[in-house]
Amino acid sequence: MSSDSQTIERENETVFVVIDEIELPAGWREIDPQLVETLAVSIAAEGLHQPIKVRPNPDRGGKPFVLVFGRHRIEAHRTLGRRQIRAQVCDMDAKDAEMATISENLFRNPLKKEEYFDHVAKWHAWYTAKFPEAGSQGKGVIAAAERRKREAAAQGESRVRRTQGSEAPVTEDSRPESAAEGVPAEDAAPPKSFPRVLADATGQSVRKAQRDVKKATRFAKDEVSILEKKKVSNHLQDKIAAIADPIRRSECITFIASGMDPEQAIREAKAGRPAPDGATVTEVRPEGGTPSGELADMSDEEWLAKYCPIRSRLASTKAFDKDALLYRQLRDARTAFANKTRKILKQSKTQTVGIYFMIVARFLNCKHPQDWLVCGQCKGTGTIEDQGECTSCRGGGYKIG
Repeated sequence: MSSDSQTIERENETVFVVIDEIELPAGWREIDPQLVETLAVSIAAEGLHQPIKVRPNPDRGGKPFVLVFGRHRIEAHRTLGRRQIRAQVCDMDAKDAEMATISENLFRNPLKKEEYFDHVAKWHAWYTAKFPEAGSQGKGVIAAAERRKREAAAQGESRVRRTQGSEAPVTEDSRPESAAEGVPAEDAAPPKSFPRVLADATGQSVRKAQRDVKKATRFAKDEVSILEKKKVSNHLQDKIAAIADPIRRSECITFIASGMDPEQAIREAKAGRPAPDGATVTEVRPEGGTPSGELADMSDEEWLAKYCPIRSRLASTKAFDKDALLYRQLRDARTAFANKTRKILKQSKTQTVGIYFMIVARFLNCKHPQDWLVCGQCKGTGTIEDQGECTSCRGGGYKIG
């Protein structure tokens, strides 16, 4: 082991470490060659402004150090043919090192949204476990500070009682100090809320950080991918994250994955009926929602006129009429299908349902055309000025409930 290994005992000291003596953890993000090239040019011209961070390797049979962050800087040094790099040696365990890596990535590296939320979720879990009084959204911080003051005051009164009649006075040096920085306990600042820490690390507002924490802790990684692929706006993602029931929230994303408009998916997920076992399921109506008194021998024209008043508000009824009459023609088949599959669907009503289940349930739950709505985006015209065909209703001017 080189003389650099002596720095293991000197925590947080910046030293030069031999690059070949640094172990690179598995599972790291791929190297960005363009970033390495840019860093190499900068380092050659100005030197390394920010040292990398390493920790002592707990595996005594391995290399002396394990990298915490700074892999691109290491690769830039290798590109320049340099064998050593300036590093800060910190004594930390694997979990603390992982969180340091995450915070560095959030601060310095552009991340895909899936990676960003995954990093935030991991960091949040670690931080709130280490500082439970901080809370995930900052709740309890003031209460914790007040509690510290009360405890410190009580402890101070106890010391006064113990030293009464004694020659030894109670001095400032006799007050208990916090483990962190030698600050008296009653004056020690409470830990920051996690959104505040995230905001400081990323340079965004605390309000934006709070929304990101909510999404990171409520969306699974694959759900974030779905929302990104479907180009769901940040505003609507915030609305989905605000759905408190995790089952309904998952159903909403399942609706979106199956092609449903995000705003409609949010409405349908919020309207979900809680099942007796606590799951949220979609109600299956085998009769298809047939209006009372509807006559089977009506002509199509009579049926449309009687049960589809929305037609008068559409710029064109061509698409609506086709869909409404198809609904009428499939009603008996849909009812028979519902009766045959009722038992199967009931068995599938678990706390997490798949995309295909939701497609089938939506088909069986489709409302009668009399309940269909005028599109809120184009107001029934099927088009939007300066955009052309309305993407919300695909030019039909109506939305199926």
